[in-house]
Amino acid sequence: MKKVASLIVLSLFCLWQVAFAQKTITERETSDLLPINRSTHEIAGRTVLRYEHEGSDRLGSKVAQKRFFDVVAPKDSSSKHPLLICLHSAGEKNNTEWRLNVPRIAAAGDDFVGLIPNCNFDTEWWWGHDEIMKDKKKHQDSLTPIEARILAEIEWVVQKYNVDRNRIYMHGISMGGSGTLGIGMSHGDMFAALCAGVPAGANHMLIRQKGSKDKNPPPALVFFSQADDWSAEMPLLLKAAEENRYAFICAWGPWGHQNHYEMTNPAAFEFPWLSIRRNEAYPVFTNTSSDQKFPGCKSKEPDQEGQINAYCRWTNMKDQPNEFAMQIRLVSKAELKNKIELPNEVVTDVTLRRIQQFKIDPEKEYRWTVARSGMRKAEGRVKADTAGLITIPGITVTAQPLRLTLVSLSQK
Repeated sequence: MKKVASLIVLSLFCLWQVAFAQKTITERETSDLLPINRSTHEIAGRTVLRYEHEGSDRLGSKVAQKRFFDVVAPKDSSSKHPLLICLHSAGEKNNTEWRLNVPRIAAAGDDFVGLIPNCNFDTEWWWGHDEIMKDKKKHQDSLTPIEARILAEIEWVVQKYNVDRNRIYMHGISMGGSGTLGIGMSHGDMFAALCAGVPAGANHMLIRQKGSKDKNPPPALVFFSQADDWSAEMPLLLKAAEENRYAFICAWGPWGHQNHYEMTNPAAFEFPWLSIRRNEAYPVFTNTSSDQKFPGCKSKEPDQEGQINAYCRWTNMKDQPNEFAMQIRLVSKAELKNKIELPNEVVTDVTLRRIQQFKIDPEKEYRWTVARSGMRKAEGRVKADTAGLITIPGITVTAQPLRLTLVSLSQK
């Protein structure tokens, strides 16, 4: 009995060690940074502080090379701040792009903190994708130094600038778009939502998502162009989103590798991604009747300008142990600055992710109902899959909000 008790205690101690290591790894990596403020600038009405820190085996190169990142301080001194991280493109080798990201952060709101990391060293190029390709086996289950450093820098900013952990967002252009999807989609425990502009490849995300155990990757807004050579991987990205039920809102057009995605469908360009919270449920729309088909790289097929999932909006209504409810509707013309013809209705499959309180057990059945103006329009039963995800097929969405409700079969 003593031997059995000893083994039980030893096992519990080992499990505690693993849990403790997982909980504190970011804090330990953060302690390696020791950033020093080297300069301060005033840009777009915001104070920008440049911090510098040493490289290391885990968070940089083996050589003692200086790494740096810029922090855009908030103007609004509210108690908690949302954070917008901007990953630069390959053009930052000219050391100018960081200045261009400050107005983007300022436009997000006076309460926003901004983080502009840098990855100018060869060992960090393409935000870790190149290092992964050099040794796929090594990085199959481990972060590259630049990926680890970005997460550590984010954690340092979160702690120093009193950031709301439920409102952390990442944006990237070109090479930064590739990094945003590669780093962000496998860390739904950190990011509320992502935005990738003309991503220079999707391979980083495709590699990371294969090994990701994250049940709830963040919703992502993605803009690309069939006239861009980098769009060759976009069909693979769209396929992965459909098969894995990722919440992707996409738009494209024939203007090439440019970050002027204000030229895309306004319902996509003006999508309120910075209002999504990490501690709230969100819907994934698939097989949506209003979706257009991406023509493919350099293709002259139809839908030269198009969108996927740009028209639907949602509001969380109830997330309690015994009931979940969400309002879903189409965006209205009044909400959009740039006018466009909108569909009267769309039919879509709805998968629910990031549910907080309502308990969903894998392979258990639940009752769903759809109501408008208090009148029930549809109902049925749905079985959760092995991952605990529920998908309700064929929901008709119009400008008039519908209320989608879930209860367990034991509820009346």
